[in-house]
Amino acid sequence: SPGSASPASASPADPEPWRFSLASYAWLMGVTGNVGVRGQQVETNASFIDLVQKSNTLFGLMGYAEADKGPAGVYLDLIYTKLNFSASQTAYRNPLPALRISANAYAAASYQLFIAEMGGVYELAKWRYGEASSTAVDGLLAFRYWNNQLTASFDADANFDIGRRFRFDRSGGIAIASSDVIQWVDPVIGFRVRHQIDAHQEFSMRGDIGGFGLGSQFSWQALAVSGIWGGITGRITRSGWSMTTIPRTRSR
Repeated sequence: SPGSASPASASPADPEPWRFSLASYAWLMGVTGNVGVRGQQVETNASFIDLVQKSNTLFGLMGYAEADKGPAGVYLDLIYTKLNFSASQTAYRNPLPALRISANAYAAASYQLFIAEMGGVYELAKWRYGEASSTAVDGLLAFRYWNNQLTASFDADANFDIGRRFRFDRSGGIAIASSDVIQWVDPVIGFRVRHQIDAHQEFSMRGDIGGFGLGSQFSWQALAVSGIWGGITGRITRSGWSMTTIPRTRSR
């Protein structure tokens, strides 16, 4: 009727709102493998307990962010750590008579690692078992950037010419071999399975492969994580296991 105002029509709710996930995390890291620096091969074998006494950054800096809308999403995963290895955790695989793994230096070997992974996920299938339980399978496509730097320390005889032939630095009786920054980018493809047990528990598994001769020859990763929602804080606590290959080494 004249003089009356009609109420504004309410905007319809978005049937597929954005969903955001942001987490800082820490892996209890262990390292096994061979590294090469300035032509010298050093084998490392150190569990998390072994690294407790020698690592500058025991847990490193790690974070994960994901934004999803409908079946599609994007994510960013960052990892930084610097690990130090003592002489008892390393072995010199191509020894020279005048060089020995250092027992006098602060660390016989140091490894600095930064990984940045950015990619997209898409929900391929989902099965519901009730109001709060479901299983979903996601496909993922990403790029993983690797940045590595290695340093090895050796006890050197005083008359050993480390500079001209091997390009080592000398500090007293210690010969220090440092690599340049070794970096590359791997394309990555994989799958993720997410299982929502109930309103408070979840479990997920992920596997991926990458490289394909474009960055490294071949790399792979396996990951399993379980989570429990905290009723009071509304936060989720996750624990899990992960294994990642370091697919490419270079001696310089």
